[in-house]
Amino acid sequence: MNMACCSGNGQCSQADDPVCQCAINYYPKTAGTNCPTFCNVTACQSCSDASGVCTCRPNMYGTNCQTYCTPATCGNRGVCGNDGRCVCASSAALEFSIYSGANCEIHQMNWFLIGVIIAGGVVVVLAIVLGVLARRGKPEKRTRKKNKYDIINN
Repeated sequence: MNMACCSGNGQCSQADDPVCQCAINYYPKTAGTNCPTFCNVTACQSCSDASGVCTCRPNMYGTNCQTYCTPATCGNRGVCGNDGRCVCASSAALEFSIYSGANCEIHQMNWFLIGVIIAGGVVVVLAIVLGVLARRGKPEKRTRKKNKYDIINN
């Protein structure tokens, strides 16, 4: 049997009008002349007979579910992306800690956010101090108490 007609991944059942019988783990399983797609049935929960597209088992990622990833893989500081790489969770702008690296193992402080918070606090304190000083510098308006000798104008 001629294996060249099946991308080298199966056997041709007819010489004149070749129809492939794809080898185990090669797709599509429908009649045709090629078996180009490998689908790892050990790592895949299922493989589409028509296309060979793999539906991965839990915690398996990648085209052929070749990458194992859990939140623990990401140091419990991220989640696994569709390709099995860690997407670090604390990469938001409003987080004090920023994690990066292949397994979210690199820790950095978000100094920009910390600086903004400190600067905001300094501005508030200055505004309060200046407000108090401004009130101190102004003499209070005193009203003289009226007594019985004041002339009342009508």
